[in-house]
Amino acid sequence: MGGLEYLDLCGLSWCMNGDGLAAIGLGFAARLKMLNMRVCRAVGDESIMAIAKGCPSLEEWNLATIRKRKAFRII
Repeated sequence: MGGLEYLDLCGLSWCMNGDGLAAIGLGFAARLKMLNMRVCRAVGDESIMAIAKGCPSLEEWNLATIRKRKAFRII
């Protein structure tokens, strides 16, 4: 479980509610290293936090042009 390492969701907001993307942080992507969410404009802070907590191996994460997010820092 958790074998997914690269996920490209660029522009996905047109076909689903962005907060549904929080499921990425539920364990199936525990080995995720690269996540592209560029232009996923509907993604909210809850999804971003769930992904950050559930994907400890994440090294590269593109959040460019996400309009709903608030300013925060992920360490």
